Amino acid sequence: MAELPRYRLTRGSFDIVSVFGSLRAASLPGPVITAVLGMRGIKPSAVRNQVTRLTQRGLMHREKAGTASVYTLDESLQRGFSTLSGDADAPAFTGAFHGLIVAVPESRRSLRDRIVYAAQFSGYRQLRPGVLIGFEDAAGTLAATLVTEFEEAGGIRDAHGAEGVLWERCTLVPADREQARRWTEIAFDVRGLHEEVRALEQIAARSTEQSVDLATYYDGFYETSKRAMFLPSLPDELTPGLDAGRRVAAVMTSLVDLYAQKFAAEVVGTALSQPTSRLIRFLPDAPWVEGTAGTTTAGSPP
Repeated sequence: MAELPRYRLTRGSFDIVSVFGSLRAASLPGPVITAVLGMRGIKPSAVRNQVTRLTQRGLMHREKAGTASVYTLDESLQRGFSTLSGDADAPAFTGAFHGLIVAVPESRRSLRDRIVYAAQFSGYRQLRPGVLIGFEDAAGTLAATLVTEFEEAGGIRDAHGAEGVLWERCTLVPADREQARRWTEIAFDVRGLHEEVRALEQIAARSTEQSVDLATYYDGFYETSKRAMFLPSLPDELTPGLDAGRRVAAVMTSLVDLYAQKFAAEVVGTALSQPTSRLIRFLPDAPWVEGTAGTTTAGSPP
């Protein structure tokens, strides 16, 4: 199946998304994004082009605040951001899988491939042709993700109306825990995940050693992140010996700690020096938020 451009974590897209993470921000005005990326040598025109692309693809959302544009990440990117920040918890296995039965005929293979690929982006994996499983009910996220895909493929425009027409939600209950493990191994390629996590740890170790300035730091962070963002989050009880959640969290924490020690003060200072910085909405746990948790007033960087 061809990889759809909408779901690739390109370097340009990553650079935009990384500004939200570097500032621990839920929403950012355009000039702040431009100023922070300027510290890495990225030209304003390149920033504007990437912001426009992400907005057009529905991966970012824009609101006007006077003459300024303020941007937020789409839910699909926020999930990846949670993985990179170490905020995501592994799902629990409840004894059943959330399933999707995809019923698109061979004559519409292109549309079927788009649905299956978008479902993977939403957390599902294929157990066998036409049957996908996951550990969370993400059909609503899938429907929202598919709006653009349906338009490009010439399909129905109401993605939420596709349920019951192009796919059916179901619950799949394995006979026992051993069968649940086998289904997980088949659908999520657990053997391959062992290799992916090892590679991730090696890349992160090299990145930590080579991060001499902000630009090289983000070179390494990108290489690590594009792997980490698309690793599935799986219950530990069904993946014995993998321990992916803890290992990925440790990798990302080491990189985040390096950023905090060497680069955060300058980056946050640059953001707060922009005239539109009052429009930044920080996450409650951002260490440079003034006052009690939950306030959105910008304080002084550490």
